[in-house]
Amino acid sequence: MKTKEVILEIERILNTKIFNILLFYEHMRAFIGPARARQRFLN
Repeated sequence: MKTKEVILEIERILNTKIFNILLFYEHMRAFIGPARARQRFLN
């Protein structure tokens, strides 16, 4: 019973980390994308 709880807790932490990384990646892509487009437009 205890082991199962630990596994669930680890899974929850991993899922949160993965979600945060994906969210960060999407944010960076949204931020970098327009900057690149602007650079291309200026050059």
